[in-house]
Amino acid sequence: MKATHRSAEEKYESYREKARISATEALPVELKNQVRFDKIDFKALVQAKAWESSPHRQLDWDWTGEYDLYSFTNPKRFELSIWHRHELCALSMGRPTWNGSRLRLDSIEAAPNNHPLRSKVLPLTVLALEEYAEQIGAHEIRIMEPVNEQVRAYYVSMGFTYNPHGNYCWRNIT
Repeated sequence: MKATHRSAEEKYESYREKARISATEALPVELKNQVRFDKIDFKALVQAKAWESSPHRQLDWDWTGEYDLYSFTNPKRFELSIWHRHELCALSMGRPTWNGSRLRLDSIEAAPNNHPLRSKVLPLTVLALEEYAEQIGAHEIRIMEPVNEQVRAYYVSMGFTYNPHGNYCWRNIT
């Protein structure tokens, strides 16, 4: 790894960590001691591997196979694992646009099994996503390529606007 790449990785990991801390501080009181925001690490990838065999899975993303390349080629990336106590409930990854004014969420996946954060995955992810966007100076967040119309409608119900030309949902940061 070149020194410039390592420097970028360290700089943006610092931003990711600050965003996770800020998102944790902004959690509702009832979730503060139950929810943990973390990076995607080996433990998260091992738990996500078990998702692959679920018939309820909607996303065709191989977290264990694609994480290393995605993270290496995108040192400015957003990455997040959401835990309820010791249970992995969601993973997400994204990256800023080339000019850095927008932050796109390329993959978001909730654990396909029943878990305590089932209805809270998107709001919790967006909380951390907005915190990271503020850290890097982005003014808009995007959720890329909703997996189906029902998911797209859910994003719209959460305050996002659908752009059919780019197949993404977007929202300005307030």
